[in-house]
Amino acid sequence: TCFPGGQSDRSSASAVSATFSPAQSGYTFSPSSRSYGAGVSDVSGVNFSRISYTINGTITRGGIGLPGVTVSLTGAMTMSTTTDVNGNFSFVRLRTGSYTITPSRAGTIFSPANRTTTLSPSRAGQNFTVLVPTVTTLPATNVAYGDAVLNGTLEGEGTLDTTAWFEYGTGGAFGSATPDQVFPPDASLTTVGAAVTNLSAGVSYNFRLVAASTN
Repeated sequence: TCFPGGQSDRSSASAVSATFSPAQSGYTFSPSSRSYGAGVSDVSGVNFSRISYTINGTITRGGIGLPGVTVSLTGAMTMSTTTDVNGNFSFVRLRTGSYTITPSRAGTIFSPANRTTTLSPSRAGQNFTVLVPTVTTLPATNVAYGDAVLNGTLEGEGTLDTTAWFEYGTGGAFGSATPDQVFPPDASLTTVGAAVTNLSAGVSYNFRLVAASTN
């Protein structure tokens, strides 16, 4: 028989066997129970470990971890965290149940928009990416008398307009740029070209196609 404050009635405990089983909603324990036979008057070390679970993942942009993204967790428990300098996030000491993970950052669209998962077991790899357009720089054409056409292709990221432009210069620098061109979100391997003039004769120029969305 147990009393408040941890005291016990040893006379009654010595006459019976006892099984101790901890319980808390949403959690399991190791071991699940401990049993003691009749005739035991004093018992110590009746210890249990509560088993909890974790959810973790990484948020990247262009393959690089994105810090400072707010990640919200809702469902069986509610909390939020922020990605670290490497774009990683983690929720710990979670109970069993269903959860929804949602990243948020001003002016940013994520893929997927959220993830739903169920514990247990713990869930790793709950990753997100920021949608960004992709470009390929192609050789210049119509190169003559200080003029040239710079070429490339572009693929939009599917949800936002893409702004593209060429940067060019000499000696590895890109000090000049062509005017911006705007393409729809669903642009797929779209050809991009821009004419440049007044190039110096006998000088090698380097150039590249650049694209960006509000992400």
